[in-house]
Amino acid sequence: MNEPSALYSWGMDITLRQMELFLSVAEAGSFTRAAEEVLLSQPVLSRTVQQLEHAVGAKLFERTTRSLTLTPEGTELLGVARDILRTYHRGMERFAAMRAGERGTVTVAALPSVAAGMLPGVFRAVLGSIPRCSCGSWTGPRGR
Repeated sequence: MNEPSALYSWGMDITLRQMELFLSVAEAGSFTRAAEEVLLSQPVLSRTVQQLEHAVGAKLFERTTRSLTLTPEGTELLGVARDILRTYHRGMERFAAMRAGERGTVTVAALPSVAAGMLPGVFRAVLGSIPRCSCGSWTGPRGR
């Protein structure tokens, strides 16, 4: 595992939900509109964003009675949040597909002659029924 940067604090307690709600506010351009979209009250949404701001140690929005704009820190965190949430959702989709039997890995150890002769047809059959499966063969010497 990579060591964290000295600039980043492991004490930042940030949840995926906070990132999702921050993203909703940033994209809606309004706490009221975002609250309606995510089916939360505006005070709950505002408090969640304030908790996120406290966790990252930066103000994320410039708020006035008429406008809401991202600060430079908010703009940077918006890109980070999008990347994290995109990766999270893709990973959970892969996990769900694996659990549903729609995705997996098949590795077969075989003699080179069997691997060359029989396995291509077997792998085609497997991929025909489970298209998101990966197939491979291992023909190396024993014990390695």
